[in-house]
Amino acid sequence: MGVAGTPRTAQEWTDLQHSTDHEQGLRDGAIPGPEPAPDCPDCGLTVDIRPTHYRWWVRLEPEGPAPLPAHTVPPGQRWHLDPDGTVWNAQDREPAPGECCRISHHLICPRRDRP
Repeated sequence: MGVAGTPRTAQEWTDLQHSTDHEQGLRDGAIPGPEPAPDCPDCGLTVDIRPTHYRWWVRLEPEGPAPLPAHTVPPGQRWHLDPDGTVWNAQDREPAPGECCRISHHLICPRRDRP
């Protein structure tokens, strides 16, 4: 690493990206590795598996009969779906008026402690 921790080589940039992806995945409740099964391993309910932009997976709650208004979901729990099926977490970005989102299954799984 260079001055102030700036990567200098391609390998250092790759290592930084993997480290950043790992930290974000843990924070987001995402799953590394190959695509997981469509059922929650804790409660057995069927979930919607989606890839993230950092190549991890998120188990989302299936879409309900009505969209979920993003302003009703806590910051860091708002997932948005891109046209290609990839999802991204809005983190603490303030939602636009009328914006909708999805939530991860781990947030409301009946067999997990609530965050």
